[in-house]
Amino acid sequence: MKNHKFIEFISVLLTSLFILAAAFFINTAYGDDFNFFEKSSSTGAASIENDSSQENPGSPPIGPENIDWSQDPIFINLVRTNKVKSEVFKITEEKYSQKYVVIVGDRFNFTFAAGEVHYDKNFEIYDFGVRLEQDEINNASSMREGFVKLIFAQNGALPGKADLTVFLNKISAGRVFDCHLYNYETLKWNYVRTVTASENGAVTISLDSLGNYIFRQKN
Repeated sequence: MKNHKFIEFISVLLTSLFILAAAFFINTAYGDDFNFFEKSSSTGAASIENDSSQENPGSPPIGPENIDWSQDPIFINLVRTNKVKSEVFKITEEKYSQKYVVIVGDRFNFTFAAGEVHYDKNFEIYDFGVRLEQDEINNASSMREGFVKLIFAQNGALPGKADLTVFLNKISAGRVFDCHLYNYETLKWNYVRTVTASENGAVTISLDSLGNYIFRQKN
């Protein structure tokens, strides 16, 4: 009886040591990548872009001195920062209202038509940082419904009405999406419009405010 218990104890001990050794090997070989599924499943979507993460925290907002006003259209490139001083839009409205303004980010851009930019003294800085989350439509073989969610760093008005173009991927070309905007007052998604992705996988909507948008693929 004692021999049987001793053998059972040795068996449990060896099994425990084997499990610990295997866990150590996996952690050493894969590190944080071993937790990828856990990290992904916590959001239910795969993050494909995070423009805000590319921002240099020490970089000051883009001001009038950083703009080449001789260009037509006027380009504002969000390379080192996503923040733009409202003074830029004040000068645009007062002196260059005849020009288009294009704000260029990574995988997205805003286009303001001539005369559409308006200065608002209540805003000192606009933050155009955005995070994109995408599910299913990354997979070319997937026929299930997919979506792309745009989460802007700032909620609220833009300095005028603009066309927002978001570049998804070529897999999305020709696919139809319903666009919705999240309403923080009603806590519901409000339908905006239905769009079809271009041949390079881009979708465009007109908007005058920032917030959380979702493009849901139609069956």
